Order: sequence, then structure tokens, then C-alpha cells
Amino acid sequence: MKRIGIGVMLFSALLLSSCSKEQCGECFTEETNKETGERVTTSIGELCGEELTNTDGTTFPTVSGTARTYCE
Repeated sequence: MKRIGIGVMLFSALLLSSCSKEQCGECFTEETNKETGERVTTSIGELCGEELTNTDGTTFPTVSGTARTYCE
């Protein structure tokens, strides 16, 4: 009976820990120069959770062209 209780406790702990993990990804900004077509990629670093969601796929204008962010 103790083994069943310990098994249930371990299974519950594993289930809870897997649900609480945030999704993370390595994110980058890729800037394209509109005159030359040159692309420069810069690492933003690892982002998780809401930061990852808000950053991934964003496009914005820059002085020399446009930039986009993406996460892997």
C-alpha cells in the first residue's frame, strides 16, 4: 500500500512540474538594409513565457530598412 501511495505522489509531482515549465527559445533580430539588401542578424538571447510570445515574429521599421524578430 505504501508503494502505491509513493507512486501516486511521484506521478503527481512529475505532472505538476511538467505543466509549470515555461516555453523558452533563443531569439534574434534580423535587420535588412533597404538599399543594399544586406541582412544583419543579432542575438537577443533566451526569452521565456510572455517575453517570448511578445517578441517572436515582430516586425518594425529602422533607420536603414526593416527588422524582424524570430525565436527558435
